[in-house]
Amino acid sequence: MSPADWKKVSLLFDDCSDYPPEQWNKILNRRGETDESILAEVKKLLSNREKAGTFFDSLSNRIEAELSPRHQHLYHDGDRIGKFIVKRLISRGGMAVVYLAERAVRTFANSSAPLKANEQHSGDTGRVPGNMACLAAAGKLPRAAIKVMSCHAGNPWTSFRKEQNILSKVSHPNIAELHDYGITREGLLYIAMEYIDGVAVDRFCDLHGLGTGDRLRLVVQVCDAIQYSHGKQIIHQDIKPSNILVDRTGKVKVIDFGVAAILNDPGNRSRPGTGFSGTFSYAAPERLAGAAPSFSSDIYQIGMVIHKLITGDLPRTCFDPAALQEYFPGADNFPRKVMEEMASIFAGTLSPDPAARYQRAEALAEDIRSLLAGIGSQ
Repeated sequence: MSPADWKKVSLLFDDCSDYPPEQWNKILNRRGETDESILAEVKKLLSNREKAGTFFDSLSNRIEAELSPRHQHLYHDGDRIGKFIVKRLISRGGMAVVYLAERAVRTFANSSAPLKANEQHSGDTGRVPGNMACLAAAGKLPRAAIKVMSCHAGNPWTSFRKEQNILSKVSHPNIAELHDYGITREGLLYIAMEYIDGVAVDRFCDLHGLGTGDRLRLVVQVCDAIQYSHGKQIIHQDIKPSNILVDRTGKVKVIDFGVAAILNDPGNRSRPGTGFSGTFSYAAPERLAGAAPSFSSDIYQIGMVIHKLITGDLPRTCFDPAALQEYFPGADNFPRKVMEEMASIFAGTLSPDPAARYQRAEALAEDIRSLLAGIGSQ
């Protein structure tokens, strides 16, 4: 089996691993994979999930070594991308590479110097804001997370323009800010976003030993961000813990609008062979069935995040609010009324019927705030 085939096996395994065995075939069918050897390998690994994780860890480096050098140009410390100087690699995936970078500054001594050989004009005038020299001297230059589209991405220009257009519409304290975008000297598309010095929300909760109340308070911030984006007719489509970062002060930032969609865009509906936008394990059931994304499908994903933060896991089958008492570790610590309100929140987010879910993220946030009044500091 080739490295490319193993990459497919890895992706399919990830898509199915959070679901019970009876749903594996349905998910694999949705992915449209027809190679029987790949499907057989996926099912074999799924049947022995404990060893599969170790297997993929040892395989990943070899796959990247085989695939990436031929298809990706990598930037290094000191290289310039638009207005920023690359400091280090953050992450590397099939569609993009993300770098930590700092804002480039020209002092008075070199303000008229020509651009370096690897600089590409991105609309920057080269003028330095008045306080930039002071920030440079203090070692506090603005930092950015720069996503450079891979040259082997399926249709990088279309996805780039879509993401850039969506990000240019948003400005909210709980959404990572767009700094810049353009094309590098090598002809690669890039988007520079606000760099968040934080960790995924589930990891933040575990690292700080947060109680149920504090975990839900973070979710309220997520709701505020998603309500704002919905007000701009933007559907995130990929709400999950790794796309919800929390900084050291406890401030939430929703990131990665790379697969976001505009409400009622004719191109939103999933079609056979076009692939799935988002993460299978957090996707609403109607999305897996091929329905177009909606505000309701975002609400479902928020419900999945709440479930993960409160119970420590994703629901393995269709969520049953009546069973919440059985698998919520802290259930015995709360009055019955609180548990009923929590079950109601889950029912309003994780219902298989989109019409039965909250229709607005702010309504969900209001119910969570009401619930928090009964939880207190727990």
